[in-house]
Amino acid sequence: MSASFNVYGLIIALSILICGLTVEYLAKRESRETDIFWGAMFWTILFGVIGARIYHVIDLWEYYRQFPLQVFSVWNGGLGIIGGIILGGAALSTYLFVKKQNILEWLDLAALTAPMGQALGRWGNVANQELLSLAYYEMVFDWVLFGVLLIIYSFLNPRPKGFILFTYLIGYTIVRIVLQPMR
Repeated sequence: MSASFNVYGLIIALSILICGLTVEYLAKRESRETDIFWGAMFWTILFGVIGARIYHVIDLWEYYRQFPLQVFSVWNGGLGIIGGIILGGAALSTYLFVKKQNILEWLDLAALTAPMGQALGRWGNVANQELLSLAYYEMVFDWVLFGVLLIIYSFLNPRPKGFILFTYLIGYTIVRIVLQPMR
């Protein structure tokens, strides 16, 4: 394993931890059960990584069709955040449903911190020297989106359940549309 891969993995792990601790803090402020959150976080991360890998493999199917065993070589890199959001979000929602929690309230907290985690995680791209200018642009857009969501969370009370999630999904979609031509 290369040193940059180790740094990349460390940066991603730290961004997940920072987001997790932030959600835990917010959940405590709202008198929610943090045990529920950490259980949900486990399944979200597990299925998020699986979804991110599936998305990457589909995105680069021509390569993986020729080298099918490389599908399992996650240590060589290759995760697509869109797949992580989709499958991780599905796992989170399923877990919360089973635990009889208000899914939209929890998804709002997760969506609030997601762009912060994405911005921090982009430092992994910088460490790997991949998509450098794009990584910097996305960091800026992610921080702006996080700021907008934080303002909504802090000042729009009461707010409709799912509003932060909806705003995040729209905002991140715009970020991807703006940056996609640069890929």
